[in-house]
Amino acid sequence: MPEKNKMDKITQHHLRNLAFGNAVKNDNGTISTVFTVQFDEPDGSVIVVPSVWDGKVLDPLTALKRAKKENVFELFESRSQADAFDRMIHEKNKFLGGRMKPIPSSDALDILGRYGLLKGGLLD
Repeated sequence: MPEKNKMDKITQHHLRNLAFGNAVKNDNGTISTVFTVQFDEPDGSVIVVPSVWDGKVLDPLTALKRAKKENVFELFESRSQADAFDRMIHEKNKFLGGRMKPIPSSDALDILGRYGLLKGGLLD
């Protein structure tokens, strides 16, 4: 579970995809940045991962492997906690001032910078 005042990794991924043009362009003209997927872990916890990587939607298992490799996931003790987190980041995201939605890349970089997620001019 993310720390209270620390930006979660899924929101960071959303902003990075916007900042670097790695969102998915949907057939209806909209863009998507995360398409979250949840998995039950062997220990009973639930992991939430993004499935949008490099401008593509990955199949769920490939997304899980990539998220674990890149350390871009959030882990919860229960499905209800994971569901609540997933709703919150998409509908009432305090780091984005509300809904998770497309914003200009310069704004995405600005938000990442405000939370100390830029190092030496590059994202870590």
